[in-house]
Amino acid sequence: MDRHDPHSTRIDASNVVITARQAVPGTVVVVEGWASFAQVTVRNWEPAGDGYATLYGTDGIARGKFRQGDYLEADPKSLRGGH
Repeated sequence: MDRHDPHSTRIDASNVVITARQAVPGTVVVVEGWASFAQVTVRNWEPAGDGYATLYGTDGIARGKFRQGDYLEADPKSLRGGH
């Protein structure tokens, strides 16, 4: 999915589109890896400068830099309230 276009095609049609700001710890999101996409559970965000923050998965690996308004694909079952 294109992080700047909320209407772009999702990797998994059952997922929902959220902003990076909504990806709180425990949220399962889809991120682009070196050669494919991966589902990652958000552990935390750390400021990276210039309005970006680095997303860290529960495995401790940095998974990319995002702005608060960037779009991510998320597993709806992982969202608070179970959307």
